[in-house]
Amino acid sequence: MTDYQQLLEAVERDLHRSFTAPSDFKWLSQEIAMRTRENLSAMTLMRLWGYVPGGTPRKVTLDIVARGIGYMGFDDFMKASSISSQEGEKQPKGQRQLGKSREEGGRDGNAVQRPFKEVESEGSGSPILGRKRGRLFVAVAACVVGVLLWKWLATQPSKPVFVTDLGQLSNTKQYYIHTLGKRRGSLGVCDRMLATDFIRAKRGSCVHPTPFAILQHEGKYYLYSTSDRSFVNIMGAETDAPAANGWSAISITPKDSSFVVDYKNEGYCMTLNMNEESGVIITDYGTQNGLFDAGNMLSFEEAGDFDPTEALAMLKEPNPEFEAANETIEAEGRYAIYTLYPEGDEARCYYLKADGRLTAEYTDSCIFTFHRTGNFAEPYSYRIPAWRICSHTAKGGEQGFTSRVVFNRQQAFPEGHLAVDTLRSGEWQSQVLFLNAEGFYAVRATNMNGCHMMASQYWAVYDLNSDGQPEADYGEERAYVWQLKKL
Repeated sequence: MTDYQQLLEAVERDLHRSFTAPSDFKWLSQEIAMRTRENLSAMTLMRLWGYVPGGTPRKVTLDIVARGIGYMGFDDFMKASSISSQEGEKQPKGQRQLGKSREEGGRDGNAVQRPFKEVESEGSGSPILGRKRGRLFVAVAACVVGVLLWKWLATQPSKPVFVTDLGQLSNTKQYYIHTLGKRRGSLGVCDRMLATDFIRAKRGSCVHPTPFAILQHEGKYYLYSTSDRSFVNIMGAETDAPAANGWSAISITPKDSSFVVDYKNEGYCMTLNMNEESGVIITDYGTQNGLFDAGNMLSFEEAGDFDPTEALAMLKEPNPEFEAANETIEAEGRYAIYTLYPEGDEARCYYLKADGRLTAEYTDSCIFTFHRTGNFAEPYSYRIPAWRICSHTAKGGEQGFTSRVVFNRQQAFPEGHLAVDTLRSGEWQSQVLFLNAEGFYAVRATNMNGCHMMASQYWAVYDLNSDGQPEADYGEERAYVWQLKKL
């Protein structure tokens, strides 16, 4: 089980697709689930392909991938590959024996001795003449391929095109953003957070950079991941409402033939820097003096053309469901959060408790206060415009949802992830809400300070218990399953 590269190559051949971006692995995760009815997260697949660092894959992971392309498991795939390889090695020998019998043997299988000159003068059927024609064909084909290759190379830029002046930035271009002139690597979006792979960056190359569009709108710049089709906000995470209060706008300052990029909003800024141990972008909040170091210096390399229509529409008209939720919820209002499960006439009402569990019994532990965040009026207010959802303890304090439980992407749904931890009350996550036309909410958690494990995950409901009781958990997809009851 040490060599699973053959399996990855077989998957790409079978699906006629290479996997070089997060969206590719999301698609592959859905494809495997559809074919096998088994779940492998996009992050697990990214580790398997080496898109992000990871250890040795588990046998069960390889089995599911193999079943996705029609095998019973990884061992069955390796056995079939071994048989195919052995047959391939035998085939040339068999062809040589067959050719010899045709040239040297008659119908009875006995050798036929023929004069050399007779063979040489046989006309169009002569082996020598056939070989000459074959060589001529190969030579002509090589010339044609050479001409086509020369023409293609002539259309390619001789070297990467780097932006040296802000006036060169265009809404119709994509860019790779390199740190320190590519000596550390390229910025990308990992787990929906702005990041880079420092292991590759230290070697001077980032294998999977993310193309960005640096969009100019109403005198401001915005960073848009063209692979994920989403903006990056002041937290360095993806956002669904990029124009809200301008909190996803960035500032770009020329510096030493490069650029400094930072997020600024009402005196606060998020400064980009590199953590030399993990490579994740450090978010330096609250900086008002604009101090930078070499880690903030970036270069922009053209990565291709880009149609900005969709992205500019998002800047002009932020997500209407995001706006609807913010207008509907009353600041400092007290609410019960509930879901109907399962769907249909048999659905029961389950309330979310302060410990992150669901219950069919309504108690005081199901009452929450919605505090507004993102107005820069309190500590930790650098979070995006969202809601801090808190329950009240018997001692008069407050509890809020945190990511206390480590998120393990090897598990399909990490049970009990919606957790409460009073010891980390200063690191409660903000929750971004969306309200659809049917009156159902979707809830997405932002990351807490210094942690990107939970960026942009959505609250979801899954039937995980053996007794059929639903569990609240996090998922990749936006789930409109929640309702609010004003108290």
